[in-house]
Amino acid sequence: MTAGGVAAEGVAVALRAATPPRATLLLLAYRMGGTIREALDSAVAQTVPCEIIVSDDASPAPDDGFAIAEAFARDYRGPHRLIVRRNAENLGLCAHINAVAAQASGEILIFQAGDDRSHPDRVARALAFFDAHPGVALVGTTVDEIDIDGRVIARRVRDPGFRRADQRWLLERGSFVCLLGASMAMRRFLLDALPPLQGMVEDNM
Repeated sequence: MTAGGVAAEGVAVALRAATPPRATLLLLAYRMGGTIREALDSAVAQTVPCEIIVSDDASPAPDDGFAIAEAFARDYRGPHRLIVRRNAENLGLCAHINAVAAQASGEILIFQAGDDRSHPDRVARALAFFDAHPGVALVGTTVDEIDIDGRVIARRVRDPGFRRADQRWLLERGSFVCLLGASMAMRRFLLDALPPLQGMVEDNM
């Protein structure tokens, strides 16, 4: 079933598929009018049906990211459940994540920023990994930095080469990022079991 939807000022409206998708792709944006269309294109290019929530954190004018996403959703005809929403006021990154995650219906949450592109098999590979590793609750991927033409400039987040680490020590150092927020995928229960993300928590998490 084709699903599309538009939301304004924090009220999500969408057509509901008969079977809820297993994964929700949370596409978060703030002042990303220049890149949001490419981010949307990569989101709906996913090879397995998923719920896609595009959320703008009350970007101020003249940013037109929300209007672009709104028009995209109106014209969208495809296998994904697409929801576009906007916060009534700017919440900041962590509160924005909390608000959007609360509306997600998928058992697997996958994060993407409005200035990022996801590979078409990203959701499929995340689901396959979680299925193969039932004891894993959170994963991250490497990240390729690209230029305006899509050419890879650098691989910014690499496999650190070790399988276990003292996360507290890494956080206190603050200089080693092996898990970028926009590359994360997690089981829904993990976020539900933790206190809401606080304002200063970002990539070093």
